[in-house]
Amino acid sequence: MMRKPSLRYITVHCSATQASVDIGVCLIGGTDKALQAQDNFTFAQRKALFGLITQLQHQFEIKDEDVRGHNEWDSGKACPVMVINH
Repeated sequence: MMRKPSLRYITVHCSATQASVDIGVCLIGGTDKALQAQDNFTFAQRKALFGLITQLQHQFEIKDEDVRGHNEWDSGKACPVMVINH
């Protein structure tokens, strides 16, 4: 049984205008040794990420098309260096 996440903090993770209505998820990694964007996430990381996204979608009635990577809010960002929803 999965626990429901606790969403206790409002922070700015993309932009000040989106912070109050979006849920930010941090996934550690995604760069090479020179800190250049690289899709080097493990299977376990991907499984955990997509499991969490699914859980949040059910809990908050979020449509698939509303799940986006950081790079879709800010073109100067490479993260999450993987396709999240397309």
